[in-house]
Amino acid sequence: MTFQTWLIYLLAATGLSLSPGPNGLLALTPNRTEWAFPLWQRTEPGFWVWPVAGDWPATTKPVCRLFNSKASSHFYSANSNDCATLATLPDWRDEGIAFRVLVPEGGVCGFGTVPVYRLFNTARSNHRFTTNAETYRYAQGKDGWVGEGVAFCSPPV
Repeated sequence: MTFQTWLIYLLAATGLSLSPGPNGLLALTPNRTEWAFPLWQRTEPGFWVWPVAGDWPATTKPVCRLFNSKASSHFYSANSNDCATLATLPDWRDEGIAFRVLVPEGGVCGFGTVPVYRLFNTARSNHRFTTNAETYRYAQGKDGWVGEGVAFCSPPV
């Protein structure tokens, strides 16, 4: 069976240096209209996910999207405990399920899938996702970025 997939766009504010590590304002979205503003530019090829509506493999998990109004930042997680906990806090707004993904087992993605690494910036209270292992390694410890491991596993295209 063939499943429809979405490309997730990895974005950054225009004019910010993103190489070789992540800096500045960052965004992640499957919605082309959200990145069609002059402020944003694509920073990496992105990664593939399954849409909320439609067919997907039975092993996928829903990814919640929450918004923190104080930090002006979105949070994405396939961990239902993360989602439920943050949704109860005053500065967080639950925006529902954004997409579906495969999740790593023991921090490792299954054969033929691509690891999607997540970093957290303690100074900016912001997350960054990358499929580039070198970017992930390089960014850790720079400008407040902390590696959180493999968050998702992207399906092959």
